[in-house]
Amino acid sequence: MKIGAYNMSNWWYTASTKGKNVDFESRQRKESALKTLLQQMNVPAMRTDTSKETNLRWLQRNLGAQNSGHPMFTTVMTMVNELAREARRNS
Repeated sequence: MKIGAYNMSNWWYTASTKGKNVDFESRQRKESALKTLLQQMNVPAMRTDTSKETNLRWLQRNLGAQNSGHPMFTTVMTMVNELAREARRNS
């Protein structure tokens, strides 16, 4: 998947802050990108709200059940894990 001049994995790596505090705007961009990808997968609509830590934990546990064959599955799981880690860090 292309986002501007980046493919998805390059964009996520560039936008990632790896252990630093994430500002509000960066988190919103990450959540928006993740929500776009989740809409292409078999995920209940109520679980696509990635601003809630409970939904991120649910996605960590259950996303692979019906979506492990999706071409963007590993990228989405990386995104979910990183957002969940940031949410735990900030709570």
